Amino acid sequence: MNGLPAPDATVALKALARRWYEEIWKEARLEIADEIFAADYVHPRQAVPGPAGVKTHVALALGCQLQTGAGPLDR
Repeated sequence: MNGLPAPDATVALKALARRWYEEIWKEARLEIADEIFAADYVHPRQAVPGPAGVKTHVALALGCQLQTGAGPLDR
């Protein structure tokens, strides 16, 4: 045992990370946070736990991007 996830788990984790980036960040589909993040998820920079905190964080970040005229996140 080397402490690394099994190959199947790695594939699943990559798919989840891709979904988080593509659907939540690039497409601004904040409702996807309800499917991806647990209710007790806590990020150290978010005041609100769970999917609601993720939605707030992304909405604020995307709002700032729109207000500053910055380009898409994938540039």
